[in-house]
Amino acid sequence: MNSKHPLSPQEVTDFMHKLSTESRKVLVLFFNTAMGVSFTLPGRLQVDAGGTITVHRDGTPPSIDPSGFVDTPGFVTSLPALLKVPCEFADPRTFKSDGSPLGALFGREPLFTFSLVFIFPNGSLLIFMEVNEAHLAA
Repeated sequence: MNSKHPLSPQEVTDFMHKLSTESRKVLVLFFNTAMGVSFTLPGRLQVDAGGTITVHRDGTPPSIDPSGFVDTPGFVTSLPALLKVPCEFADPRTFKSDGSPLGALFGREPLFTFSLVFIFPNGSLLIFMEVNEAHLAA
């Protein structure tokens, strides 16, 4: 992926709103191949009035216990911060056609309907995917 046609901040905001209000399930992925770090988390995406984005499983928002550890799986980031990072829109054809390692995730039935791919200067990718309805029944 490259940032030849990054989305505008308004487009990113609109797609995040769509993911939070219309999507039954999202998959958030993070990759930093140089550091060997990656994670995935399926769940519901919410954006609060202040721009905090959370993705959490089973409708249970992430919570922090008194010792400071997160006791419910979740992901939290900031929409205002992400708006400063180049972002591209991607559909299933994008990953199949560009030789991306993510192409291996897709068989005959695409896993997602669309995604937002944030491309950080160090090469890390943060991806928010709207899970395809066909995969929700599985």
